[in-house]
Amino acid sequence: MEDERTPTIEELLVPFFIEQTAGKTGKRLRRVQEVERHLREYLQTAGHRILTTWSLGILNLERQFHPDDAFIRCMHADDLLYTLATFIEPAWLSDDRIQARVQVGIAEKLMLWLRENGLVTYADVSCELQRLVVAIYRVKRAQRTEEALRRLGEIRR
Repeated sequence: MEDERTPTIEELLVPFFIEQTAGKTGKRLRRVQEVERHLREYLQTAGHRILTTWSLGILNLERQFHPDDAFIRCMHADDLLYTLATFIEPAWLSDDRIQARVQVGIAEKLMLWLRENGLVTYADVSCELQRLVVAIYRVKRAQRTEEALRRLGEIRR
């Protein structure tokens, strides 16, 4: 009989971030590591907001026994996908413009990685995938606009 258990977010983040840090050194490596730390903090703090009543019940039970990183230990790929749009909203987006770009890029890569590895299927999460693509586009557009305005300000001085 096949094991139909799906990997937890913890089991997904480890290989994903190993791939993202491979070959990176210095500031580039530290920026990716900071996104991972920030994502884990976000998931622990705000991840529960996307859960259904049933999943929230499971999470609350887990928190009673082992509160640290309960969301990451209990939830799965689809839950992770549903959290990403909020992770790139202003409340969670890094104040540092370069770090914010890395954060958005990692969120986009994670979305694609989940799809490419068959961890989420388009049929099951098509609306959320589309919502996330739009959110990424909007943040990137705002970042480009801000960068252009910043450069204009530097040129005019």
